[in-house]
Parts: sequence; C-alpha cells; structure tokens
Amino acid sequence: MVAMDAALNFLGGLTLLGNYYVFHVLGIDATGLALLSSVSSVVGLLSTIPAGYLVDLRGRGPSLQLGIHLGTASLLLFVAAPPRSAYTLPLLLLSGVAGAIGGSLYGLAHQALRADVFPLESRGRAYALLGLPPAAAWSAGAALGGWLYAVLGPSAPFVASLILRLVLTPLLVFLSRRLSRGIDAVINGALHAPAGASPRGSR
Repeated sequence: MVAMDAALNFLGGLTLLGNYYVFHVLGIDATGLALLSSVSSVVGLLSTIPAGYLVDLRGRGPSLQLGIHLGTASLLLFVAAPPRSAYTLPLLLLSGVAGAIGGSLYGLAHQALRADVFPLESRGRAYALLGLPPAAAWSAGAALGGWLYAVLGPSAPFVASLILRLVLTPLLVFLSRRLSRGIDAVINGALHAPAGASPRGSR
C-alpha cells in the first residue's frame, strides 16, 4: 500500500504546474479555469455516493483498479490537449471528469481498505506512518516537475508523468488486486451468502 501511494503521489507531484500550464501554454483564460474547476468539483461530488456504493458492492480492488485506469485516461487527455484550439477546452473537461470520477473511486476504496487492514487501536499511528512516504514522494515529484518544466519545456513534466504512469499502471493494478484480495473475498462471500448466514472470516 505504501509503494502504491508513493508512486501515485510522485506522479501527481510531477503535474504540480498543471493550472499554470493550462493558462500560459494552452491558452485557457480565467473563466475557462473556473469552469474546469467547477465541473471537476461537481462531478466529484455527484460521483461520491455511487462510488461508495460500488466500493461496498463490488469490493475494494475493482474500485481501486478503475480509479487507477481513469486517472491514467485523465492524464492522457490532458497531455493530448492542443494549445489554443477548439479542442482544448473539451479535452480538458473530459480530463477533469475522468479524474474526478477516478479520484472518488480510488479515494473511497483506499480509505475503506486502510480501515479494513489496520485494527482500530493502532489505526491513527499506522495512518501517520503510512502518510510519510507519499508526502515525501509528492515533494520529490513536484521538485522534478518544476525542473523539467523550466529546463525541457512546459509539456515535459506532464509527458514524463504520463509515460511513467503507463509503465506503472500494470504494477499498480497488480498491487491493488493483491492488497484487496482477502477483503474482497469476504465482501463477495457476504453478498452471495444465504440470508442469515455469516461468511467465515467476516467482521
């Protein structure tokens, strides 16, 4: 779980200058930036309840995996957006929608899985320790992203993040499946158990 979180945070840190890039390079003005932010926020809000239902109904793994794939699709659409074109804003809107839905799925499944894995009495300490490597990874990614932006060009950190994400996606999906396998077996067992029955290992 720590490795998966650190990898995703590093990739996210690389794209720190996203809004700066959208404004100065892609040519989206302040109104367009506000629209992108509003649409992403509303979609994220509206997708929260369905995402939570899916996390409980289908298990943590499928939601984590779908969230990872949607995050990759979001970044791909972002990188594909041409500067100052009729397609720029629509592609960025699609990127924001995919990212918002993916974020809801991944975030809720991740929170649920952490609560499933760690006992109540040590959860606070475990969460604190688990948060350190991802925070460090994000800082490293942000520093590298800023350097790439300044030295290799504005699109460099986003292209680098996309390439790394495409390479790492199979590994991230594998890790999410492995981490959630036991919990999802309990969830699916409970869903398919006869009424009144309690699947072995359920809590």
